[in-house]
Amino acid sequence: MKNKMKLAILFVFSLAIIGTLFACTPVDDECNGGHHAFGEWQPDTTDPSVFCHKRTYSSVCTSCGEIGTAKGGMGWHEDVTERLEPTCIAEGYEKSTCLACDYNDMFTIPINPSAHQYDDTYCLDTMDHWKECLLCDAVASMKLHEANEEQYCETCGYFIGPSIGIVYEISEDGSYAMVTDYLSGISSIEIAQYYEGIPVKVIKADAFKDEGISSIIIPDGVATIESGAFMGCTWLKSITLPDSVTTIGDNAFKGCTRLSELTLSCNVATIGSGAFEGCTALKEIIIPDGVETIGDQAFYNCTSITKIDFGNTVTSIGSSAFENCSSISDVVIPDSVVSIGDGAFRNCSQLKKLSGCGGLKNVGRYAFDNCHEYLYFVSLQGKYVVDHYNEWVILIEFLAKNWWDGHQIIDKTTIIASGAYDQSYYLTSIVIPENVVSICDDAFADCQSLTSIYYMGTPDAWANVTIGEDNDYLLNAEVEYHQQND
Repeated sequence: MKNKMKLAILFVFSLAIIGTLFACTPVDDECNGGHHAFGEWQPDTTDPSVFCHKRTYSSVCTSCGEIGTAKGGMGWHEDVTERLEPTCIAEGYEKSTCLACDYNDMFTIPINPSAHQYDDTYCLDTMDHWKECLLCDAVASMKLHEANEEQYCETCGYFIGPSIGIVYEISEDGSYAMVTDYLSGISSIEIAQYYEGIPVKVIKADAFKDEGISSIIIPDGVATIESGAFMGCTWLKSITLPDSVTTIGDNAFKGCTRLSELTLSCNVATIGSGAFEGCTALKEIIIPDGVETIGDQAFYNCTSITKIDFGNTVTSIGSSAFENCSSISDVVIPDSVVSIGDGAFRNCSQLKKLSGCGGLKNVGRYAFDNCHEYLYFVSLQGKYVVDHYNEWVILIEFLAKNWWDGHQIIDKTTIIASGAYDQSYYLTSIVIPENVVSICDDAFADCQSLTSIYYMGTPDAWANVTIGEDNDYLLNAEVEYHQQND
């Protein structure tokens, strides 16, 4: 601005002098009515140390030959302007330099924080692409990859495949790949079947824990879903496990409160403890053939389940496996089931009908506690769970805790459950029917006064009754048989 003001003043001054020079004092008819026709003006010196506007200029009139002079009148600088734009880290400047003399003028331009110089090439990772400033650490144009039909990002060309945001690692022996983490906010995702040409076989513990995914495709080939892999994925609505899955770890899908559709692999041998605990939107569970063990609390507090379809290979239902499943009304236990754990169906307040159980040997403490009243039968101070078809009876509790005389178990009883005689400290004798095939752990653990057993069968039949652990008072009592061996 300062330089331009100087030039303007000089311009006005020069015009005044030029006007004087061009007006000839003596009127000469040959000079166009008194106006000389001066030619090119020449400076009296070319010394660069003498600024153009301080030099004397002369010229000869082409009409009359008169010589005219001017002091600085022709002193226009032959400017060359040089400009360097400021950047995000450095000042710029504008510099004017005269070609005829040493005159120059320069002023600085302040740093411009937004004047970044971004590389034309994108930086990227498995989730995003962006551009970085060549001068500072500023980042611009960061966006998620957007795949085209060939699974390449339309913007940066990165090959996305089906696994955007999913972190993979290769096992130490290099034989398989593992999903270890998830770094994207995308809700619908698909795990890749291969990573760097190696099959993906494991979803590691906590890999998707507490993430906001709503759907996920697990490819055939994945064999293991480790503990907590999808725990707390409260937006996950459905899951289909391919038949390659053989293991579902503890708490794998715990707390997936919107999970309403579940398809299990037929090759899963064990459903881990708490695997689907708190999945309150599940309404129907199909346990396929192939599953052998349902872990402790596997479906604990799944309050919306109304139907459970057990496969014919299940042998064990863990403690509290279906506890607090308050919407179940009907359960068919397949003959393959040998053991039902403590509290397995506790607080299933709508459970009215129970059938199957042909192979059952062990019923845990409180396995059917606080179910619907229609499930129970009370007789002779005993509380029983009765098969819907009246084919078997389980004694789950002796109600007369302070009873000191004998107790007769009803004839159709097949199993005496764990803890059935808890706190029966004063019971001295008991009558056991010959239909009993199993006396579970701890059934008589508190019966310190028990001295006499009257068994309605033969000595050989009594010998075949399965008696669980911590029943020493029963085993030490004297047994009287209603029948003798043939």
